[in-house]
Amino acid sequence: MSVLAQYKVLPQISSGSAMALAVAARAPYAMIPLGTMTAVTASTTSVATGGLATAFVSIALAIASPLIGRWADHQGQRFVLSLLTPINAAALALLVYTSATGNDGPLLWLSCILAGGTSLPIGSFTRTRWVTVVKNQRELNTALSYESTVDEMVFVLGPALVGIAASAAVPVAPLILAAVLVLLAGVPFALTAPGP
Repeated sequence: MSVLAQYKVLPQISSGSAMALAVAARAPYAMIPLGTMTAVTASTTSVATGGLATAFVSIALAIASPLIGRWADHQGQRFVLSLLTPINAAALALLVYTSATGNDGPLLWLSCILAGGTSLPIGSFTRTRWVTVVKNQRELNTALSYESTVDEMVFVLGPALVGIAASAAVPVAPLILAAVLVLLAGVPFALTAPGP
């Protein structure tokens, strides 16, 4: 049986709409670093400032992700996601503002740290959900294979989406799109999370 044929069982375990929601909810995670670079570089006309802003986002994201995961292990996904998802949307809105205004001071660095530090590792949360709903090891292997495929797609298409949005609209458009996705996909993903 081909891998794609094996994937057909997954919507019977977790609904197709839930799977699509998880894909949309994880897209901002892949878009925010490059979106920051694009927006800040364009508004400040400084590649160095754009790179520094991206470093703040990426380092905050790398430090916070395992801490968020551990927190969810203790408090449950629903609590952590319901708290952090709106904070992440607000942090992205602040990053959009600081990027659009050409700010290159402490407010920009703070908004970068907040946006990165509250970005949610949706892929990890989704894998945990699969573990609780599959019936056997074969289904789990199929689900984890699917998740790896989705991760690769998101991390390839996310930056492409950043480039398209930035060139078709304005340089901060990718960050605006990321904030919208956090609200439209991240909030429902949070509300459908399992409790403690």
